[in-house]
Amino acid sequence: MRVSFLYHALGVREQECSGIRYEDKRIILQLQTREEKLRCPCCKSKDIICSGSHIRTIRSVPIGSKEILLELKFQRICCKTCGCIRQENVHFVTGKQRYSSKFKKLVVELSRIGTIKDVANHLHVSWDTVK
Repeated sequence: MRVSFLYHALGVREQECSGIRYEDKRIILQLQTREEKLRCPCCKSKDIICSGSHIRTIRSVPIGSKEILLELKFQRICCKTCGCIRQENVHFVTGKQRYSSKFKKLVVELSRIGTIKDVANHLHVSWDTVK
């Protein structure tokens, strides 16, 4: 998948798509950070060692009537410069949230013209997520 599409449609900037799956009414994109973009979360050094990873599923903005899920491979980074051992920072996900920044903005925009229940039903998420 083209990097420009990921950026303009989903707000994904430093990741690359390694695979796409279609399940039911969902499109699942498998993403990981490009190797040249990996840096230490503390000192921003490029002198790092990747020591493991785990997959998180992040909800992104829908395309048409299809839900978009991002299966993001988060790298565990050991910095040779400062000795920091942390998980990589991803610019479009804040903390441990399970949705992207673009999804959050979409929920806020839809909340201006509909009720919380309407927005939750339209986006196929729980009432609590919208709240």
